Amino acid sequence: MKNRFVIFLTILSLLCSASLQAQVNYGSRGTDFWLTFGQNLNHGAMYIHLQIRFVAGDQETKVTLRFTDPAPTRTFTLAAGEAFTHSFTTFEKNALYRTATGVSNGSVRITSDHPIMAYAFS
Repeated sequence: MKNRFVIFLTILSLLCSASLQAQVNYGSRGTDFWLTFGQNLNHGAMYIHLQIRFVAGDQETKVTLRFTDPAPTRTFTLAAGEAFTHSFTTFEKNALYRTATGVSNGSVRITSDHPIMAYAFS
């Protein structure tokens, strides 16, 4: 009985000490983001200023913006440690900004080859 208890404790300690993460934890950085903007003023998309600020990590990376509503895909490269602000065009804002409540397809998916930080501003 004592041997079974020792084996049980050994297995339990191995399981508890193992790292069981489903993905790498980058803190506030990542390689895949989804973003949309809801109404916060009583104005249409052409009267508001929407931006995303990107901050690259330790290495150069390619960043791609893919809109779910019709808008051109944008791809650009960030140098290591670079901060870059993307201001949306009127066409892109119309693909993102929503004035009605409810479910919508207006969003953008942001992907990168290496971890970045992405901040949305309205």
